[in-house]
Amino acid sequence: MKKIIGICLAFVLCGVTIWGAGRLLTPKEDPPKVPPAAPTERMETEETDTHDEETTESMTVQEPFLYILRETDGMLVVYEQDGTTVWMETGIRTEHMEPEVARLFQEGVTIRDERELYDLLESYSS
Repeated sequence: MKKIIGICLAFVLCGVTIWGAGRLLTPKEDPPKVPPAAPTERMETEETDTHDEETTESMTVQEPFLYILRETDGMLVVYEQDGTTVWMETGIRTEHMEPEVARLFQEGVTIRDERELYDLLESYSS
């Protein structure tokens, strides 16, 4: 019995030795080189975080705009980016527009630049 146990231990020892030698002799692959990330600063707030705020992300891309074209008192009015400062009163009435279009102007249509604004106003002023 001792002879069988000795033979089994010898096989296990040889197997472990061969496995270890194979690991040592196998060339290791270098990990891919990743440039170090830029250091970031943690912004400290005056208030301590006592509650978690839930955030949601919109899947729509927000494009910059300069003007908002909105219906006010039955007329199209161009507002500046802040939505409160009147940039121009157009004199274009919304009462003769299709209901879907008039509803868009009630909510407000964002305009990227003056060229887009004048093209849109020209299409509704005729």
